[in-house]
Amino acid sequence: MIFLIVQKKWALEGNKNARRKYKNDLYEKQYKAYDNDDLRMANKPKDVSESDFKDLLKYWDSEKFKAEMEKLHTLKRKALSEPYLTANDERMDFFLEELKEGMHQRMVENLEQQKLTIHQEVTDDILG
Repeated sequence: MIFLIVQKKWALEGNKNARRKYKNDLYEKQYKAYDNDDLRMANKPKDVSESDFKDLLKYWDSEKFKAEMEKLHTLKRKALSEPYLTANDERMDFFLEELKEGMHQRMVENLEQQKLTIHQEVTDDILG
């Protein structure tokens, strides 16, 4: 039984990491690579639906996302400027906690957005 729980956790972690890497690759190759949304839409990957890609563009262009990215970049710069931090250092604990909180918040927001998208798709299907 414990083996199955560990397998499930491992599979879910792997899926989460693969999804995160995929979204990061999309951001780097589709958002940052082009100057405006028209060019981004014209070069949209085939495996992403138009509505999902529009949602991603809207998310990546939001002030909330930009502020979160700036916060993460600031934390990374701080960590790199203090290479002598150790795992027992309070500042490292603070740094890791800040990263966890940011990731958790983004996950919650993504889930909420997915729920809204699914709700809208179901509503559209029902109304025809």
